[in-house]
Amino acid sequence: MTTFWIGVAMLSAGLGVLVYRVTKRLLLPQAMGRRFNAGAAARPLVRVCHFCGVALCRLAPRWMEGRRERDVLFLEKAGLDDAMESMDVPGGVLAGGAAAGLAAVMLYGTGIAGTLGAACGGGLVAVWLLARQRRQRQDELVRQFPTAVDVICVGIGGGLDFGQAMMEVARNMEAGPVQREFERILREVSLGMARAAALRRFAARVDASEIRAFVTSLVQSIEVGGSGLRETLRVQSEQMRFNRLVRAEEAANKAPSKMVIPMILFIVPCIFLVVFVPLGMQVVETFRGMSGK
Repeated sequence: MTTFWIGVAMLSAGLGVLVYRVTKRLLLPQAMGRRFNAGAAARPLVRVCHFCGVALCRLAPRWMEGRRERDVLFLEKAGLDDAMESMDVPGGVLAGGAAAGLAAVMLYGTGIAGTLGAACGGGLVAVWLLARQRRQRQDELVRQFPTAVDVICVGIGGGLDFGQAMMEVARNMEAGPVQREFERILREVSLGMARAAALRRFAARVDASEIRAFVTSLVQSIEVGGSGLRETLRVQSEQMRFNRLVRAEEAANKAPSKMVIPMILFIVPCIFLVVFVPLGMQVVETFRGMSGK
């Protein structure tokens, strides 16, 4: 059996090298020719996703072009637009499905149905990981944004204009999605984009309705001009702090209900073991003693 699996592994490695050699000239130069701004640990995975994405672009160009804008917006919301391209999203799903299907065949020798099921599961895991990254970034954005609004209010109250106040946020905020978004807004404005347009693009990259409402009010105040901007920022800052307090209270109220299942599965059995196992052992020893007599 060991010899059989060694042979399967060698055959798979040979097929992989053959596929690599055949597709190198067609796909690999385009897949390797871009700049991957991912971490060292994630860079090989991003390369694989991009390679699969390039293959999908060659196989189904119209389908990939039709979903390009949606994937670009998804990557922007997930904060992955500087590490991945739009084609990498379906490429990652394909890579996850292929890896899961290959693992099912190699490890368990599944048939066609099992392989397809494993491939679908691997693709769903890839989708879940991307969606999880997007959700975490959006939650962090909502958590940090009220602090950024307070900094802008303080800066405008100290005599700075709105652009200088945003620059203070980009310089002094803790590293996170809010700082990167304000840096992006400032960079777009420095490249010639109107400030209102840059703020609208920022709102499009955010899922939270309260941040979108804030940006809408801010754009209206910028277009009107005058002293309405400072008052708008003050009102919106108070409202966002209140919303953050409400969310914290809601999370605290949900905590007891979320603790029920862990208590039933882990804590209550431990309590029963600690309380009743020694008692049961004493009862057993007592009956043994009585039967011995």
